Amino acid sequence: MSRAETDSAVRACAQLVGGGGGDVIAAQAVRYVAPETWSALVERHRGKGCDALAAFARALLDGKKSLHGVVGSLVGALLAALGRPRIEQVFAQELASRVPLPFGHEIALAARGLQAAGIFV
Repeated sequence: MSRAETDSAVRACAQLVGGGGGDVIAAQAVRYVAPETWSALVERHRGKGCDALAAFARALLDGKKSLHGVVGSLVGALLAALGRPRIEQVFAQELASRVPLPFGHEIALAARGLQAAGIFV
């Protein structure tokens, strides 16, 4: 995440905490979806449908976690195939499973956006 993106997220959180929560969520949503799509979601699903959004957000976050595990397992298996000592395999597997993935941040942001939209709806 760039410095500008971080600053923008901080400002959005401050506005959200400061009171205009719905307006902040709506403004952020229409940055990524058409205004008509956002309006239709809000109008047609007011008070319902948030469970589906929450479930999808959870699936994204769980998938991200699983992907980290797969990367770690692959690194450990590679070192095992190379005949490296077990401690090196374990160390590399744990390290690789915790290193941020290049697109992991975007997955988390999408999931959090879905959660915020679900709360708003």
